[in-house]
Amino acid sequence: MNWEKARPIKDLFEANPTLEKSYEQVKRSLELNPNLAPAHLLKGNLLLRVARPIDAWVEFDEYLRLEPNGAFANETRAVVDKIRKATSTKQGEGKA
Repeated sequence: MNWEKARPIKDLFEANPTLEKSYEQVKRSLELNPNLAPAHLLKGNLLLRVARPIDAWVEFDEYLRLEPNGAFANETRAVVDKIRKATSTKQGEGKA
């Protein structure tokens, strides 16, 4: 899959065409089967890669809802926890 090709590429501009193709593939997979847990996980990873953590969080939560004891559940929970902490820190920065 294209995600595996794009993952090691550090430069987002260089990885972008491959990431976009991966996103289109996973989006289509979810249109065909919205309960495909691994597709939610992949979509979350793609969104996280392009700096959309809140959208990624939604996909990770859906993966965990569908496969609470899945092969990647523990790692996914850890990522969700990091996103939660990072976003709560950013929300608190603007307050005096």
